[in-house]
Amino acid sequence: KYLAVPQNLKVKNVKNGISFSWDEVKGAKSYKIYFQDPSDMKWYYVGSTKKTTYVDEIVFPGETFTYAVKAVNGKYSSNHSAKGVSIVRLENPVLIDAKSGKEGITVTWENTEGAKGYNIYRKTANSSWTLIGKVNNTRSTAYLDKSAKKGVTYTYTVRARNNTSLSSFDSKGVSCKDRY
Repeated sequence: KYLAVPQNLKVKNVKNGISFSWDEVKGAKSYKIYFQDPSDMKWYYVGSTKKTTYVDEIVFPGETFTYAVKAVNGKYSSNHSAKGVSIVRLENPVLIDAKSGKEGITVTWENTEGAKGYNIYRKTANSSWTLIGKVNNTRSTAYLDKSAKKGVTYTYTVRARNNTSLSSFDSKGVSCKDRY
């Protein structure tokens, strides 16, 4: 039996590892996931699933991971994409605090290994997460929200980013009422 190579492989950082998904292959009963070791460029078996999604929980912050998938039906299997798809593992930034000051609300977090910058998001009780700013270097782990309005309580969260990847985020965030 001929099985097509799984297409449209997508990867993203999630709280507990790296999640990836692909399009269903007609005739496939399961899928085998492979990881490419950068030291020898060989593909190694990671695991299998009957779904079109998989989460690799054995990943290390700041390292690049490359994955590929084979479609399987009994003793038959497809090839996998020769190049695969790569992502840098970025942990969720650990939020420290949000404090009100005369110039606005300052949000702080811990540095994330492998990050090249950070995206800052904000919401209120009546709104959803909105990107409000970016920090473009990792020496700074603070952001001043100058657009905060007096008397309003805001909740903030942060996502780490590099050239190709974006971390997940702390969905609880840190909250602060602007007092000035």
